Amino acid sequence: MVICIINGIQNFNYKTDQNGELFYQMIIFLKKISNNLIQFNIEFNLYLNQLYTLLILIKVQETLEKNGKSNPENINEYINNVKDQFEKIASNDENIAIQNLQVEYNFLRERINNKHFPELINEIFSSRFIQIKKKNYRGKMLELIINDNNILLKSHILLCYFFLSYNLIPLDENNTQKCIESFTSVYTKQTEIGRIINQSKNEILDEVLLYLFETKINSYFYEIKKKI
Repeated sequence: MVICIINGIQNFNYKTDQNGELFYQMIIFLKKISNNLIQFNIEFNLYLNQLYTLLILIKVQETLEKNGKSNPENINEYINNVKDQFEKIASNDENIAIQNLQVEYNFLRERINNKHFPELINEIFSSRFIQIKKKNYRGKMLELIINDNNILLKSHILLCYFFLSYNLIPLDENNTQKCIESFTSVYTKQTEIGRIINQSKNEILDEVLLYLFETKINSYFYEIKKKI
């Protein structure tokens, strides 16, 4: 159903819609449908990948509108790119999907101001992280995050997703020694995430990482101090 809706928006002949009225009617319809699907998702405890795609499309349209860039040409170009990414992932052509992810990022970067861009990318990548499990693709998302400090500073939760996926955050919150080992392993473990972080040489990234772990680390040293 979601794919049919998106295809309907994409294939609609907007050249006959000179004042854009039909385009915005389609967008309003899309938002109404999404609200119904969200309720359906909650009631039946479902997690539909296509619903994530639909909600991100709505968020992108709303953000483009805030920046005076919401029009059929931009929406169609964005839909084409995202559809192609998922098709390439499905056919195991991950390298092309990664290239298209960079194109998607650049497309939005060129059209959205610094006030709205970090929040939008954070939402897109959080959704995409759930939808796509490929590690190189996720690695590309991480690179894009840590190369833009404005995005990085708003990505604490998303970074936790990355660390959990590589078992770099202990699930036992009371194991403070394990937490310190995990913090160190972010920089030393031979994983894709370790390579990307070490290559970044980003001091703000170091501060963000420390913030993620500092509560548990402080707790560890507090326990040591009590024993002295």
